[in-house]
Amino acid sequence: MHKLHTADYIVFLLYFVVVSAYGYYVYQKKKSATLDSKDFFLAEGSLYLVGYWRFLNCL
Repeated sequence: MHKLHTADYIVFLLYFVVVSAYGYYVYQKKKSATLDSKDFFLAEGSLYLVGYWRFLNCL
């Protein structure tokens, strides 16, 4: 059976650190912003366009 090398563990650890740091950055950014009901239900309007283009691509 194949074993993981040290480089593999370094890549996994680096990926985890980068994703965690980005998540923490977004969390801090959202925490400092004031949100209203429009922001909550429409994800600040960003999901509307994503859903629209995905719908058109399925046709």
